This record gives sequence, C-alpha cells and structure tokens, in this order.
Amino acid sequence: MTVLKRKAWAYANSMVAVGLALNTVADLLGADGLEHHLSREQENGLVHTVLALGELVLNGAGELAELSDPDSPQCAPRNDTLPNRGADEETQV
Repeated sequence: MTVLKRKAWAYANSMVAVGLALNTVADLLGADGLEHHLSREQENGLVHTVLALGELVLNGAGELAELSDPDSPQCAPRNDTLPNRGADEETQV
C-alpha cells in the first residue's frame, strides 16, 4: 500500500469518527429536538471538542493535499513507469 493510500485510509477512518462526534455535539445542542441543560463546564467541553475536531480535519486534509499534490515528489511518476513515447511522437509528426 502506498503512503498516500495508507494516509487516505487513516484519514477516512478519522472522518468517520469526526462525523459521529459532530452528530453527538449537534444533538447536545438541540438537533435531536430535546432540550439539554448543559452546565458551563459541559458547554466549555463542547467548544473544545469542536476546536479539536476542526484541527483534526484541517491537519489531515493538509497532509493529504500535500501528499497528493501533482507537483510534489511523492506524486511524480517514476522514470521506469513512464511510457516510451519519444519514438512514437517523432514518427507521428
């Protein structure tokens, strides 16, 4: 498995966890139609949870973007995998 595939798989798993966590936060904030009486400490905990989830998303997305950047060395094709087009292109001119 390539580094990019391994990172993408790990990031996808993290995003599932982020989705579950954000659904829970939304429910606690009333999305479930119920009124939740949160203490200031619980509200503060939710704020820090959302901040941490945001950092996880940003860091993971940044890392994937860097790994999948077509101009990065990680995505450059290896010389031994490039098709030999030189002769074909010259003869087609």
